[in-house]
Amino acid sequence: MDTAVAMASELAPHIKRSHEDLTPLRVQELFARIPTDDLSLIWANERGGNPRNMIITHLPVSPVCIRPSVPMENGGGR
Repeated sequence: MDTAVAMASELAPHIKRSHEDLTPLRVQELFARIPTDDLSLIWANERGGNPRNMIITHLPVSPVCIRPSVPMENGGGR
């Protein structure tokens, strides 16, 4: 890290942010801020490859009444 700052002093203010923890919510926020015009720079298109659409925010779960039942080996843990 010190070597990078020594070689390029303009990096100094950005070094502290380089150690920022990326939580799923932070990544989602960063992806949402990518302008549409910049998507081609990361080889993505607006219709199908927008990074903000690659984070699962909703997970569909079937109702209990239509899920297949799974038999237990030991009779339910008795």
